Amino acid sequence: MRLKELAYTHISYGSPRLHVLLQREGWQVNHKCVERIYQEEGLTLAKRKPKRYRSLAARHVRELPEKLNQSWSMDFVHDQMADGRRFKILTVIDIYSRECVIADAKFRYRSQDVINTLQKAIDERDAPENIWCDNGKEFTSRAMDIFAYIQGITMQFSRPGTPTDNAFIESFNGRLRQDCLNHNWFTGMGEVQKTLEMWKINYNLQHPHSSLAYMSPGDYVRSSREGSEVTKPSEILDLLPQSMQILT
Repeated sequence: MRLKELAYTHISYGSPRLHVLLQREGWQVNHKCVERIYQEEGLTLAKRKPKRYRSLAARHVRELPEKLNQSWSMDFVHDQMADGRRFKILTVIDIYSRECVIADAKFRYRSQDVINTLQKAIDERDAPENIWCDNGKEFTSRAMDIFAYIQGITMQFSRPGTPTDNAFIESFNGRLRQDCLNHNWFTGMGEVQKTLEMWKINYNLQHPHSSLAYMSPGDYVRSSREGSEVTKPSEILDLLPQSMQILT
């Protein structure tokens, strides 16, 4: 019954993340039992069919960050109000910890608005060494170039037509749309901002992230700052049981 309650509350979570939530509540149950009950109760998520297939192409190799606040990734998500008015959400994550740094919405987002929003985040946690982004006009403007130069930030732009160069923020934006935007009906910008802020807090503190061995980004950041030994996100999957690697 508790598994069903969690599944109905977190409707986009599969059995591995639900297993993590059960363990956090003190349930002594292994992932095999959770997976079996998950399937017997008909809670399995429908798998999406790919829209198209693309031939394998060489990707631009980038060095993954080795510490917190070294590399950020940013992009925009588009949505609309109940009355049809469209708005944009600037999303920024820390690539090393997968923590959501910014989730801010406006009806119009110009390059100066991006600069102002980034400056607020930098005032709270210092500037990153580099930022990964696409070639949108808000990110390639002269004002943004000057801002990055003053802050000592290297802008790493994706190749045109290659969103996989910035896969971390693409994955995050998919989670934001699946868990938040698709389940809310907005009537005003104040409601959007409040919902995004609540979702951001829940994501950073509660969301079991598969690339962090199902730790939440907040737990991963906390353990890093306390000086304990923390495995790099790129190496964590090697420590998971073989069955959970397959599910991941």
